[in-house]
Formats: sequence, structure tokens, C-alpha cells
Amino acid sequence: VEGDTVTLAYLAPPGRTPAKFPFTVDSLAHVWPESTPYSDPASPCNLDVTCYPAYSSAAAAVVEYEFVADDGTGTYSCSGAMINTRRGSLKPYLLTANHCISSDSEANSMQVYFLYQTPQCNAAPPSRSSVPSVLSGTYVAGAGIPNGDFSLVLLHDVPGGVTFLGWN
Repeated sequence: VEGDTVTLAYLAPPGRTPAKFPFTVDSLAHVWPESTPYSDPASPCNLDVTCYPAYSSAAAAVVEYEFVADDGTGTYSCSGAMINTRRGSLKPYLLTANHCISSDSEANSMQVYFLYQTPQCNAAPPSRSSVPSVLSGTYVAGAGIPNGDFSLVLLHDVPGGVTFLGWN
């Protein structure tokens, strides 16, 4: 949610008034606005994929996500790619790094942003609140840095227009 205020509402099923909420909010994270300036020495190396039309299909498979780390150190942002099964099932598998997502609780805390490329070459990126996103995933498998640094997460949903990359 962009901004400093969030309203959380719970609508009980008709005719029921629960004694307590069926969930708890055990933590919150404040993420600084995207417009916050920061120094990134790699900036000159980051190319706008919209300037390279040959990569538009592959770019539609790339996601950015935020998650809450298990070790309590905070909320982080990482990237990954949607991959297809060999049979072409379009099951929403996300391939990412294990140094980012290494447990089911981290996968469950994910908010995944899709199709966030610039609208034209070297234009300003869209606001996160304006692109499709999904919440939560299930950790399927992974290995740490010595063994490839990968994680496979099954997302609960995926919006239309997303590309799934092939592999073998």
C-alpha cells in the first residue's frame, strides 16, 4: 500500500459475529517510497529492457517481489522469473534465489509485482500500485549458495499477460 496509513477491515460471514478475529497482525514493515534517492554504483550497467524489443516476451516473465526475512532483519526486495513445466502446464512456478527465499514462511510473505517495465524506452517506471501483483506463495525446493543458490516457489495466482520461460 502506498502511503503511511493502512485500514484493515474484516467482514465476518453473514449472521456470525466472531469473538475474535480469525487472524493476527504480528508485524508491519514500512517500505520507503520508490522516489527516495539512493546511490547505486551499478546504475550505469542497468539497461531499460523496453529499449530492446527482442526481449519483450522474456521481460514479461521477470518479476520483482518483496518479502519478510525469517531472521527478523526486515523486508527485502528480490527478482525472479516465471518458468513453465516441461509439459507446458503454465503452473505459476517462480524461480528465484535461495539467499532471498529459503523457507515457506518467507514465500508466504511475498508480494510479487508483474509487468513493471517502462511504458517506452527510458521512460519513468510505473508505480508499484499500478502494476498487477499477487500475494503469497509456497516454497517447493531450493539450495543455498554452495549448491546453486536457487529456490522454486509456487505462486497462488498469476495475472494475464505474463510469459513463462522454458527450461530443461
